Amino acid sequence: MKRRNLVPAFVLPTVLAAATLPAQTVPGTQEDMKPQSPEQDVQADANALPRTIFPGPRKAVAGHVQGMAVDLERRHVYFSYTTELVKTDFEGKVLGSVKGLTGHLGCISYNPEDGKVYGSLEFKNDAIGRSIRKSIAEAQNGAADGDAPVAVGFYVAAFDGQNITRPDMDAEDASVLKTVFLREVCDDHTATVVNNGRQVEHRFGCSGIDGTTLAPGFGADRGRTFVYVAYGVYKDATRTDNDYQVILAYDLETLAPYWSRHTREGLHRNGPDKPMQNTLCTPATRVTAYRISPMIRTRATSSWPHTRGTNSSSPSTLSSSSTEAGRRAANR
Repeated sequence: MKRRNLVPAFVLPTVLAAATLPAQTVPGTQEDMKPQSPEQDVQADANALPRTIFPGPRKAVAGHVQGMAVDLERRHVYFSYTTELVKTDFEGKVLGSVKGLTGHLGCISYNPEDGKVYGSLEFKNDAIGRSIRKSIAEAQNGAADGDAPVAVGFYVAAFDGQNITRPDMDAEDASVLKTVFLREVCDDHTATVVNNGRQVEHRFGCSGIDGTTLAPGFGADRGRTFVYVAYGVYKDATRTDNDYQVILAYDLETLAPYWSRHTREGLHRNGPDKPMQNTLCTPATRVTAYRISPMIRTRATSSWPHTRGTNSSSPSTLSSSSTEAGRRAANR
């Protein structure tokens, strides 16, 4: 695959829906999943922000820009370039980057409470995974070998923004990147299940994860911070178990013991057995292709706008009231 130069100019207001300055959190455990009393948010003054950011041309080793996240306090912007994370200022000057990822870095979200950028990271053997490995091989040695299978793994990645201080930092440097293994995602992706009387691969049609966001408990206004990841869903109109959008919630505090150094060889399996919450939502359109991406929680309504798969250019919305029917119907 021929490498291309990307010359993007990003419209900043598109990422401001999730970019608020730190708000006070209310500590707790399971109670954090319940609605809390609303407090006043400190919102960005959009008029004081640039309308576009031009980070300059970049060589696309594999893929394209998957997501953006904004640190309003330090005036930094982070871009996920599939196999690389790039940090710029509001003028587009590149301040640093993390390279060397051999999987798919998807949607990202900035957490002002700890200064870290959280994103989905997946390693798999489908068309996406093979395409990434092929592009990397071609860039490194001109080879086009992307078909050799690799270990499958799905992770939440946490990049420490303050430690990203120069271009081309190594993804194996634990001071800039650590990951947590998501066992539930891996189990669903690798499962074989019976649907409509026949065996099919990938429970719920799970292709992995892409959409990521940070928010209180589902349906709550305040509380401890959870990281949410959304399944990609393989398109297959002949089955009915892939009619749902699956969103998993993990309490950041409970993930603390599992953060581990990322290595390109020998993917670790350090992570919780289950998420704090597993939500199945019934979307407006039943069959999607590949993913929810991006996923952003809107504080004003506690709803979750997202993009529906590869064939839709318009966003759809998930709300907490749409989840129970899907959960009962799946009867997991």
